[in-house]
Amino acid sequence: MFFEKEVKILMVDFVGLEKTVKVMSYAKGLAKFSNNPIAKAIYNLDPRIETAKVEKEKEFKDFGITGTAEGNKILLGNEKIMKENNIKLNGDTAHKIFFAINDQVQAVFRLND
Repeated sequence: MFFEKEVKILMVDFVGLEKTVKVMSYAKGLAKFSNNPIAKAIYNLDPRIETAKVEKEKEFKDFGITGTAEGNKILLGNEKIMKENNIKLNGDTAHKIFFAINDQVQAVFRLND
């Protein structure tokens, strides 16, 4: 995925049961492993939130990263990566990046198009 302009996160929707700060901390911890502009935008989203210790497992070609944090399986990626990992998505998925903990979507990052 190639972006000619800077990627901006327009909004973050928290849809899961996890606490917001924990979700963002995990997402930032995973995003720091990638040079992708989307990952950089997520990592830089809120400097007040500490970055969790995360172990990266795999990075996918079409923007997606898996890892573990505090014994939890975490996944940050686009619709294709979520579906390949059997993560259920609801609603419109255009211009969005999803973050899942233990196979449950916890946050949706809306991107500028």
